[in-house]
Amino acid sequence: MSGMFTVTGDSMIWVNKHGYRTVNEKLQYNELAYSFLQWNGRLAEYTNLVQIAVWDKRAQDHSASGDYGSATALSLMLAAFLALFSLAYLRATRSWSTR
Repeated sequence: MSGMFTVTGDSMIWVNKHGYRTVNEKLQYNELAYSFLQWNGRLAEYTNLVQIAVWDKRAQDHSASGDYGSATALSLMLAAFLALFSLAYLRATRSWSTR
């Protein structure tokens, strides 16, 4: 389908930042998105907000184009930029509040 997000390959999983598989990757997009927004009250965080796709050579060879995974690199660069921007913003607003 054109313009629709789907997970390709039968040997791909998504894991959260703790390395746990938290979702059935073959769910439809609107159901899959809910897995990202599960609140963990004990840790006071959205534990699954960042999920990492893990796939093997078979998935790469049979289900991927040549640029498979390039979005991951772009996402990591964006995440790094947003982290630095957030840090700068927090430092700036903290200095404003102490004046």
